[in-house]
Amino acid sequence: GLGGIGLAIADFLAQQAQATLILVGRTLFPPKETWLKLLAANKTDDEVSRTIRRLCAIEQAGGSVQLMQADISDKRQVESLLKKVDGLGGQ
Repeated sequence: GLGGIGLAIADFLAQQAQATLILVGRTLFPPKETWLKLLAANKTDDEVSRTIRRLCAIEQAGGSVQLMQADISDKRQVESLLKKVDGLGGQ
């Protein structure tokens, strides 16, 4: 996830194993291609900006980050998410 514990684990995995990380959140997060523009335009230290900076640091540490949206308490959404992840295969 994109919370504190999820990002801490993602950071550890990036540093130790240069892992491909699929992080899941209930709400839609801005697409990766907009992150730098959002950081430049947003002079405040809001939650989205802090998360973007942490995700960029994870990638700089060697991880590859992919964000997906799903409510993990909803069985159908989790099943759909797993199918999407499985379809990523060699990416």
